[in-house]
Amino acid sequence: MRQALAKDPQKIFNYIQLTPVRKEGIVGYAVKPGADRSLFDVSGFREGDIAIALNQQDFTDPRAMIALMRQLPSMDSIQLTVLRKGARHDISIALR
Repeated sequence: MRQALAKDPQKIFNYIQLTPVRKEGIVGYAVKPGADRSLFDVSGFREGDIAIALNQQDFTDPRAMIALMRQLPSMDSIQLTVLRKGARHDISIALR
């Protein structure tokens, strides 16, 4: 898995899926396992997690998210901040 992500960080979406959560606009992204749920399980994600930030950048700003996705290939790791039952949790994922 790490080798696949090192070659192509965009493959992270084979392991986790992000679906917009809306309440008068986007409030975050529901994090769900992808076709291969190994990264989801190993990283500590749980069903119901809502991603609100990536590398401390607001995930609800579409322009910021597009910029972050463009930077993904050059990143060694990412940190997703998720809301879980009202509490914030930071989850780090090594890409290389």
